[in-house]
Amino acid sequence: MSRPVFWISTVGRSPCAVMNTIWLALDEDLCVPQRIALLHTPSDPIVRDASVPACIDAIDVLSDAYGLDPAPVLELGSRCQFEEEAPRGFVRALRGAVERAETLELGIVMDITAGRKYMSAMMTLMAALHRTSVHAIYYTHLYSRDYEHVLYPLIPRPEHEVRDLGELVDPPSGQAGEGRRS
Repeated sequence: MSRPVFWISTVGRSPCAVMNTIWLALDEDLCVPQRIALLHTPSDPIVRDASVPACIDAIDVLSDAYGLDPAPVLELGSRCQFEEEAPRGFVRALRGAVERAETLELGIVMDITAGRKYMSAMMTLMAALHRTSVHAIYYTHLYSRDYEHVLYPLIPRPEHEVRDLGELVDPPSGQAGEGRRS
């Protein structure tokens, strides 16, 4: 399989926004998450009691299905928690995840599909500041809102696309920086 990475994602009210990009990355052999930091707001009961557990369960199932051995280490504790109304807390959690990845000498994949706009902006900025460590900035684009809460294999291929936004800005030589149709 492809390179091991430290995956960073935010978890909101749609766990599919997190699970689908991880699933697609495994399915397309883009990378292998060795650690996954799920940045989340514990004060939101939907996120805390439904979305985060759904993501944990999905990651366990995907680990088994794709033969990930060892399974990815999940980071969920207080260092991954923040309050949505306090952007500094999000930046603290994000910076901590990036620093842990760099300490472990793992390349970083940031998934900006889920979360608020400011979170995606801060993740993109952090990726620019840590350019040598960040291997990809993934965004899964749905062409129809009909598929917002639908699992990856149930979305028709022409209805979604994963893009590495880093490649759009700085594509590998000889490539146009197009997204990857899934």
